[in-house]
Amino acid sequence: MAILSEALSDLRLRPDPLRKRLLVPLRLWRDRQRERRQLAAMSERELGDIRLNRLDVLRELRKPFWRL
Repeated sequence: MAILSEALSDLRLRPDPLRKRLLVPLRLWRDRQRERRQLAAMSERELGDIRLNRLDVLRELRKPFWRL
């Protein structure tokens, strides 16, 4: 029984390459969506502070979530 529980805990600690390959892009996509929502909520003055204008934001918002 101890051997089985050790093996199971070892599996939980070992990184799963498939899970990692799935989670990394999902996190990136989620982050992009959040950043684009934040850009959309900014005022003209805030956009000017970061050297963007409303047209730049609209171009960014039209991109699909998977595209940089």
